[in-house]
Amino acid sequence: MKLKLLFAICLISMPALAGKTARLTVNWNFTNVIEGYDHNNKMVIYVDDKMLGESPEYLQSNKSSFSVDVPKGKHRLKIENYAYYGGKWELHRKTNGYSVDAYYENEVTFGASNALEMVCDIDSEKTTFTLSGMKEAPKKGTALTVTWIYKNVEPGYDHQNRMEVYSDDELLGTSEIQMQSKQGKMTVIVPDGTHEISIMNYAYYEGKWELHSLENDYSLDAIYVTSMTFNKKKRTVNLVFDIETLETNAVVK
Repeated sequence: MKLKLLFAICLISMPALAGKTARLTVNWNFTNVIEGYDHNNKMVIYVDDKMLGESPEYLQSNKSSFSVDVPKGKHRLKIENYAYYGGKWELHRKTNGYSVDAYYENEVTFGASNALEMVCDIDSEKTTFTLSGMKEAPKKGTALTVTWIYKNVEPGYDHQNRMEVYSDDELLGTSEIQMQSKQGKMTVIVPDGTHEISIMNYAYYEGKWELHSLENDYSLDAIYVTSMTFNKKKRTVNLVFDIETLETNAVVK
């Protein structure tokens, strides 16, 4: 009798448990991979800091896919890519010397079926994400809008450029690519409080991205670092990099 009762309870519980989970599929690939640097890579998926799965190994140039079961509802999702280089696995991040940050982290609400497409572009050094099924939670904090332009750019030296904004050394966002002589604009969300804000410009020169700095033989440091306090009211930083006077003019509001 006890065995029959236990079996009946299991049958009743199975649908309920199954209804609490959903499927997450992560698809990713690297574009513009340089010959000789097509590393093996793998993806690791975490939900609420718990590892749910590790993909098989693939070459970066291959379109890859990996799926795991995830709990429904609102959770913290983290997806990290690892590259095999020099006989060891390491996080595929700029801080480890790679050209692009290959990871995703955000609070999301999982639906019945979820997918995340990740494209890591080696040329632009930017990763783009496309989500379906699940929804991202709005980022908490205050909006910071950054504008910038280069003045007195010499003919033939109007490079493509992009901007990166950091808060306390954490990357908040990367701008779209444009010419230096055109005004750029981007907005990021900064956590409330006082933070060190670093705004760093990169130029595309001779087939690679590099920091627009004196150390890299540019005419000026297209970098702005300051301490800012954020408390719900939108903030702005407007930058003008003058090639003729070799000055950076900043207006902070």
